[in-house]
Amino acid sequence: MTSSELWNRATADRYDTEEAETSSPAVLEPTLAFLAELAGNDRALEFAQFLADNYGITDWTSAGPAGRCAGPEPRPVRPGPRSRECGMNTSPSVSAIGDIVITARPFTDYTAQFALTTDDLLAGPVLDCAGGASDFAATVRSLGGTAVSTDPAYRQSPSHLTHRVERDLNRVRQWTATQPDRFPLDESGQWTHAQRWNTAAGHFLEDFRRDRNENTGHYRAASLPSLPFPDDSFTLAVSGFLLFTYPGHFDLAFHLAAIRELTRVSADVRLHPLNDSAQTPFRALPRLLHHLAEDGTRTELFTVQGQSDSRDTATLRLTRR
Repeated sequence: MTSSELWNRATADRYDTEEAETSSPAVLEPTLAFLAELAGNDRALEFAQFLADNYGITDWTSAGPAGRCAGPEPRPVRPGPRSRECGMNTSPSVSAIGDIVITARPFTDYTAQFALTTDDLLAGPVLDCAGGASDFAATVRSLGGTAVSTDPAYRQSPSHLTHRVERDLNRVRQWTATQPDRFPLDESGQWTHAQRWNTAAGHFLEDFRRDRNENTGHYRAASLPSLPFPDDSFTLAVSGFLLFTYPGHFDLAFHLAAIRELTRVSADVRLHPLNDSAQTPFRALPRLLHHLAEDGTRTELFTVQGQSDSRDTATLRLTRR
Protein backbone atom coordinates (compact mmCIF):
# COMPACT_ATOMS: atom_id res chain seq x y z
CA MET A 1 0.00 0.00 0.00
CA THR A 2 1.36 3.42 -0.94
CA SER A 3 1.34 6.60 1.13
CA SER A 4 -1.14 8.15 -1.29
CA GLU A 5 -3.55 5.29 -0.65
CA LEU A 6 -3.23 5.83 3.08
CA TRP A 7 -3.42 9.64 2.88
CA ASN A 8 -6.06 10.30 0.26
CA ARG A 9 -8.32 13.35 0.08
CA ALA A 10 -11.06 11.74 2.19
CA THR A 11 -8.54 11.01 4.92
CA ALA A 12 -7.30 14.59 4.88
CA ASP A 13 -10.84 15.94 5.06
CA ARG A 14 -11.52 13.75 8.11
CA TYR A 15 -8.28 14.72 9.82
CA ASP A 16 -9.68 17.39 12.11
CA THR A 17 -12.83 15.50 13.09
CA GLU A 18 -10.82 12.40 14.01
CA GLU A 19 -7.98 14.29 15.64
CA ALA A 20 -9.03 13.28 19.15
CA GLU A 21 -8.31 9.66 18.27
CA THR A 22 -5.33 10.08 15.93
CA SER A 23 -3.48 12.33 18.36
CA SER A 24 -4.28 10.42 21.55
CA PRO A 25 -1.37 9.36 23.78
CA ALA A 26 -2.21 5.72 23.15
CA VAL A 27 -1.52 6.24 19.45
CA LEU A 28 1.27 8.78 19.54
CA GLU A 29 3.46 7.67 22.44
CA PRO A 30 4.57 4.35 20.83
CA THR A 31 5.04 6.14 17.50
CA LEU A 32 7.21 8.84 19.05
CA ALA A 33 9.31 6.35 20.96
CA PHE A 34 9.85 4.33 17.78
CA LEU A 35 10.91 7.46 15.88
CA ALA A 36 13.35 8.34 18.64
CA GLU A 37 14.89 4.88 18.56
CA LEU A 38 15.32 5.00 14.79
CA ALA A 39 16.50 8.56 14.62
CA GLY A 40 19.51 8.82 16.86
CA ASN A 41 20.19 12.55 16.65
CA ASP A 42 18.77 13.10 13.16
CA ARG A 43 15.69 14.88 11.79
CA ALA A 44 13.22 12.13 12.65
CA LEU A 45 13.97 12.89 16.29
CA GLU A 46 13.18 16.55 15.65
CA PHE A 47 9.89 15.52 14.04
CA ALA A 48 9.08 13.34 17.03
CA GLN A 49 9.76 16.30 19.31
CA PHE A 50 7.58 18.50 17.08
CA LEU A 51 4.65 16.07 17.42
CA ALA A 52 5.14 15.71 21.16
CA ASP A 53 5.10 19.47 21.71
CA ASN A 54 2.21 19.99 19.30
CA TYR A 55 -0.09 17.45 20.92
CA GLY A 56 0.99 17.75 24.55
CA ILE A 57 2.58 14.31 24.87
CA THR A 58 4.77 14.60 27.97
CA ASP A 59 5.95 11.04 28.61
CA TRP A 60 6.83 9.71 25.20
CA THR A 61 10.48 8.95 26.03
CA SER A 62 9.64 6.36 28.69
CA ALA A 63 9.03 3.68 26.08
CA GLY A 64 12.19 4.54 24.16
CA PRO A 65 15.76 3.42 24.78
CA ALA A 66 17.25 4.28 28.13
CA GLY A 67 19.62 7.15 28.44
CA ARG A 68 18.35 9.19 25.46
CA CYS A 69 20.01 12.28 26.96
CA ALA A 70 23.47 10.79 26.82
CA GLY A 71 25.76 10.72 23.81
CA PRO A 72 26.60 13.31 21.13
CA GLU A 73 24.98 16.73 21.24
CA PRO A 74 21.77 16.63 19.15
CA ARG A 75 20.90 19.19 16.52
CA PRO A 76 19.08 22.21 17.95
CA VAL A 77 15.41 21.48 18.64
CA ARG A 78 12.81 23.51 20.45
CA PRO A 79 12.87 22.82 24.21
CA GLY A 80 9.98 20.62 25.25
CA PRO A 81 9.37 17.71 27.61
CA ARG A 82 12.59 15.96 26.57
CA SER A 83 14.60 19.13 27.02
CA ARG A 84 13.40 19.48 30.60
CA GLU A 85 14.18 15.81 31.17
CA CYS A 86 17.75 16.35 29.95
CA GLY A 87 18.28 19.40 32.12
CA MET A 88 18.23 21.96 29.29
CA ASN A 89 17.31 25.55 30.13
CA THR A 90 13.71 26.24 29.13
CA SER A 91 11.74 29.47 29.15
CA PRO A 92 8.87 29.91 31.58
CA SER A 93 7.98 33.26 30.00
CA VAL A 94 6.85 32.57 26.44
CA SER A 95 4.24 34.86 24.93
CA ALA A 96 3.02 35.73 21.44
CA ILE A 97 3.61 39.17 20.01
CA GLY A 98 -0.04 39.74 19.15
CA ASP A 99 -1.11 41.65 16.03
CA ILE A 100 0.98 41.51 12.85
CA VAL A 101 4.16 43.50 13.22
CA ILE A 102 6.61 44.93 10.67
CA THR A 103 10.07 43.57 11.42
CA ALA A 104 13.52 44.61 10.20
CA ARG A 105 15.41 41.34 10.02
CA PRO A 106 18.89 41.87 8.59
CA PHE A 107 20.30 40.21 5.49
CA THR A 108 22.44 37.82 7.56
CA ASP A 109 19.34 36.58 9.39
CA TYR A 110 17.78 35.71 6.04
CA THR A 111 20.76 33.76 4.77
CA ALA A 112 20.87 31.76 8.00
CA GLN A 113 17.16 31.11 8.52
CA PHE A 114 16.49 30.21 4.85
CA ALA A 115 19.76 28.26 4.38
CA LEU A 116 20.77 30.47 1.45
CA THR A 117 24.07 30.53 -0.41
CA THR A 118 25.47 33.23 -2.66
CA ASP A 119 24.66 31.00 -5.64
CA ASP A 120 21.02 30.86 -4.51
CA LEU A 121 20.85 34.65 -4.37
CA LEU A 122 22.54 35.29 -7.71
CA ALA A 123 20.93 32.50 -9.75
CA GLY A 124 18.02 34.72 -10.81
CA PRO A 125 15.31 37.06 -9.52
CA VAL A 126 14.48 36.72 -5.82
CA LEU A 127 11.17 37.54 -4.12
CA ASP A 128 10.84 38.54 -0.46
CA CYS A 129 7.20 38.24 0.60
CA ALA A 130 6.41 39.88 2.94
CA GLY A 131 9.52 42.03 3.06
CA GLY A 132 8.60 44.36 5.90
CA ALA A 133 11.49 46.67 6.81
CA SER A 134 14.26 44.19 6.02
CA ASP A 135 17.36 45.21 4.06
CA PHE A 136 17.55 41.71 2.53
CA ALA A 137 16.48 42.62 -1.00
CA ALA A 138 18.55 45.80 -1.06
CA THR A 139 21.62 43.81 -0.02
CA VAL A 140 20.97 41.17 -2.71
CA ARG A 141 20.93 43.97 -5.28
CA SER A 142 24.15 45.42 -3.88
CA LEU A 143 25.76 42.01 -4.48
CA GLY A 144 24.75 42.10 -8.13
CA GLY A 145 21.51 40.15 -7.86
CA THR A 146 17.90 41.00 -8.68
CA ALA A 147 15.37 41.16 -5.86
CA VAL A 148 11.85 42.46 -5.30
CA SER A 149 10.01 42.87 -1.99
CA THR A 150 6.25 42.85 -1.53
CA ASP A 151 4.27 44.01 1.48
CA PRO A 152 0.86 45.68 1.91
CA ALA A 153 2.65 48.31 4.03
CA TYR A 154 4.38 49.59 0.90
CA ARG A 155 1.17 51.39 -0.02
CA GLN A 156 2.14 54.00 2.56
CA SER A 157 4.25 57.07 1.88
CA PRO A 158 7.88 56.99 3.06
CA SER A 159 7.07 59.28 6.00
CA HIS A 160 4.08 57.23 7.12
CA LEU A 161 5.97 53.97 6.70
CA THR A 162 8.88 55.36 8.72
CA HIS A 163 6.48 56.11 11.57
CA ARG A 164 4.96 52.64 11.34
CA VAL A 165 8.37 50.93 11.35
CA GLU A 166 9.52 52.95 14.38
CA ARG A 167 6.30 52.11 16.23
CA ASP A 168 6.53 48.39 15.45
CA LEU A 169 10.21 48.14 16.34
CA ASN A 170 9.36 49.71 19.68
CA ARG A 171 6.70 47.03 20.14
CA VAL A 172 9.31 44.36 19.43
CA ARG A 173 11.70 45.89 21.98
CA GLN A 174 8.98 45.92 24.64
CA TRP A 175 7.95 42.35 23.82
CA THR A 176 11.50 40.96 23.91
CA ALA A 177 12.19 42.75 27.21
CA THR A 178 9.50 40.63 28.89
CA GLN A 179 11.25 37.38 27.89
CA PRO A 180 14.97 37.71 28.63
CA ASP A 181 15.42 33.94 28.69
CA ARG A 182 14.31 33.85 25.03
CA PHE A 183 15.83 37.14 23.93
CA PRO A 184 19.12 38.00 25.67
CA LEU A 185 19.47 41.57 26.90
CA ASP A 186 22.59 43.72 27.00
CA GLU A 187 23.86 45.68 30.00
CA SER A 188 21.43 48.52 29.27
CA GLY A 189 18.45 46.13 29.28
CA GLN A 190 18.02 46.23 25.48
CA TRP A 191 17.59 43.14 23.33
CA THR A 192 21.00 42.26 21.91
CA HIS A 193 19.64 42.20 18.33
CA ALA A 194 17.91 45.59 18.59
CA GLN A 195 20.75 47.62 17.12
CA ARG A 196 21.12 45.24 14.16
CA TRP A 197 17.41 45.59 13.44
CA ASN A 198 17.63 49.39 13.72
CA THR A 199 20.51 49.42 11.23
CA ALA A 200 18.63 47.17 8.80
CA ALA A 201 15.53 49.36 9.08
CA GLY A 202 17.61 52.44 8.31
CA HIS A 203 19.03 50.82 5.17
CA PHE A 204 15.54 49.71 4.10
CA LEU A 205 13.91 53.12 4.61
CA GLU A 206 16.67 54.87 2.66
CA ASP A 207 16.23 52.40 -0.20
CA PHE A 208 12.43 52.66 -0.02
CA ARG A 209 12.60 56.45 -0.39
CA ARG A 210 14.91 56.04 -3.38
CA ASP A 211 12.46 53.58 -4.91
CA ARG A 212 9.60 56.04 -4.57
CA ASN A 213 11.66 58.90 -6.04
CA GLU A 214 13.07 56.89 -8.95
CA ASN A 215 10.22 54.41 -9.50
CA THR A 216 12.57 51.42 -9.49
CA GLY A 217 9.83 48.87 -8.81
CA HIS A 218 11.87 47.21 -6.09
CA TYR A 219 9.05 47.49 -3.53
CA ARG A 220 5.57 46.39 -4.59
CA ALA A 221 2.45 46.96 -2.51
CA ALA A 222 0.89 43.49 -2.59
CA SER A 223 -0.15 40.74 -0.24
CA LEU A 224 -0.76 37.02 -0.28
CA PRO A 225 -2.58 35.14 -1.63
CA SER A 226 -2.58 37.35 -4.75
CA LEU A 227 0.71 38.58 -6.20
CA PRO A 228 1.06 40.84 -9.26
CA PHE A 229 3.60 38.68 -11.09
CA PRO A 230 3.41 36.22 -14.02
CA ASP A 231 4.12 32.53 -13.50
CA ASP A 232 7.77 31.64 -12.81
CA SER A 233 8.86 35.26 -12.35
CA PHE A 234 11.45 34.28 -9.72
CA THR A 235 14.02 31.56 -9.21
CA LEU A 236 13.63 31.87 -5.43
CA ALA A 237 10.90 33.15 -3.09
CA VAL A 238 11.31 33.50 0.66
CA SER A 239 8.62 34.22 3.23
CA GLY A 240 9.54 34.65 6.86
CA PHE A 241 7.54 35.26 10.02
CA LEU A 242 4.17 35.59 8.30
CA LEU A 243 2.84 32.13 7.44
CA PHE A 244 2.47 29.94 10.56
CA THR A 245 3.34 32.96 12.75
CA TYR A 246 -0.18 34.39 13.09
CA PRO A 247 -2.63 31.44 13.26
CA GLY A 248 -5.28 33.70 14.77
CA HIS A 249 -5.25 35.78 11.59
CA PHE A 250 -4.64 33.14 8.90
CA ASP A 251 -6.33 29.74 8.73
CA LEU A 252 -5.46 26.59 6.78
CA ALA A 253 -7.29 27.78 3.66
CA PHE A 254 -5.26 31.00 3.61
CA HIS A 255 -1.98 29.12 4.10
CA LEU A 256 -2.78 26.74 1.26
CA ALA A 257 -3.77 29.58 -1.10
CA ALA A 258 -0.71 31.64 -0.12
CA ILE A 259 1.74 28.80 -0.67
CA ARG A 260 0.14 27.88 -3.98
CA GLU A 261 0.59 31.48 -5.06
CA LEU A 262 4.24 31.50 -4.01
CA THR A 263 4.92 28.26 -5.89
CA ARG A 264 3.15 29.73 -8.91
CA VAL A 265 5.60 32.62 -9.16
CA SER A 266 8.70 30.65 -8.08
CA ALA A 267 9.80 27.04 -8.40
CA ASP A 268 11.80 27.27 -5.14
CA VAL A 269 9.99 28.59 -2.05
CA ARG A 270 11.35 28.68 1.51
CA LEU A 271 9.27 29.34 4.62
CA HIS A 272 10.47 30.07 8.14
CA PRO A 273 9.64 29.38 10.95
CA LEU A 274 6.97 26.65 11.27
CA ASN A 275 5.53 27.95 14.56
CA ASP A 276 3.95 31.08 15.91
CA SER A 277 5.72 33.73 17.98
CA ALA A 278 4.94 31.80 21.18
CA GLN A 279 6.68 28.70 19.75
CA THR A 280 3.43 26.81 19.15
CA PRO A 281 3.64 24.61 16.02
CA PHE A 282 1.05 25.11 13.27
CA ARG A 283 -1.55 22.44 14.05
CA ALA A 284 -2.83 22.06 10.50
CA LEU A 285 0.64 21.41 9.03
CA PRO A 286 0.02 17.70 8.26
CA ARG A 287 -3.11 18.54 6.24
CA LEU A 288 -1.35 21.42 4.53
CA LEU A 289 1.55 19.22 3.44
CA HIS A 290 -0.83 16.57 2.17
CA HIS A 291 -2.70 19.02 -0.04
CA LEU A 292 0.58 20.40 -1.38
CA ALA A 293 1.76 16.87 -2.18
CA GLU A 294 -1.45 16.35 -4.13
CA ASP A 295 -0.56 19.49 -6.09
CA GLY A 296 2.76 17.92 -7.03
CA THR A 297 4.82 20.04 -4.64
CA ARG A 298 7.91 18.51 -3.05
CA THR A 299 8.68 19.45 0.55
CA GLU A 300 12.01 19.37 2.36
CA LEU A 301 12.76 20.25 5.97
CA PHE A 302 15.95 22.18 6.75
CA THR A 303 17.42 22.43 10.23
CA VAL A 304 18.77 25.96 10.64
CA GLN A 305 20.16 28.15 13.39
CA GLY A 306 17.46 30.48 14.66
CA GLN A 307 18.51 34.12 14.66
CA SER A 308 16.10 36.38 16.55
CA ASP A 309 14.93 33.33 18.54
CA SER A 310 17.39 30.44 18.76
CA ARG A 311 14.49 27.97 18.98
CA ASP A 312 13.23 28.75 15.47
CA THR A 313 15.19 25.90 13.92
CA ALA A 314 12.91 24.62 11.14
CA THR A 315 12.65 25.90 7.57
CA LEU A 316 10.40 24.36 4.94
CA ARG A 317 11.47 24.26 1.29
CA LEU A 318 8.88 23.70 -1.42
CA THR A 319 9.75 22.88 -5.02
CA ARG A 320 7.56 21.95 -7.97
CA ARG A 321 7.92 18.51 -9.53
